[in-house]
Amino acid sequence: MASPITNPIAKQVSNAFARQYYHLWENSPNQVYRFYKDCSKLIRPEDNGTMSTTTTIEKIKDKLLALRRLCTWRSLHLVTVDEHSCITGGVFVVATGYTTEKDGQKKKFIQKFFLAPQAEGGYFLESDMVEPE
Repeated sequence: MASPITNPIAKQVSNAFARQYYHLWENSPNQVYRFYKDCSKLIRPEDNGTMSTTTTIEKIKDKLLALRRLCTWRSLHLVTVDEHSCITGGVFVVATGYTTEKDGQKKKFIQKFFLAPQAEGGYFLESDMVEPE
């Protein structure tokens, strides 16, 4: 089996994106929505075990802020960022890490992103999914 081809630009894009995204999530959560567009999909597990999809910037912003208010952690630690370039020019990013809760316990997370290229250059967050715990 052939080994995957490493795309250095995809690696740079994914690492820069992950640093910015999680920095804003921790320090300026009201700004995170700026990575998204109206066609973006924010996919999250619900309390009943189903996955919900949120679209449009306003609804995504509201959902992200509501989720951030529910956070019980005191710090977030990014462990790995893996990337795969797509034939369409996009970058698929998988981030893993953990949060340290206020009581000191650690909770792992896996978050998957698809960064789609924009006609005017750069990328936007087309899809963002957190794996259920």
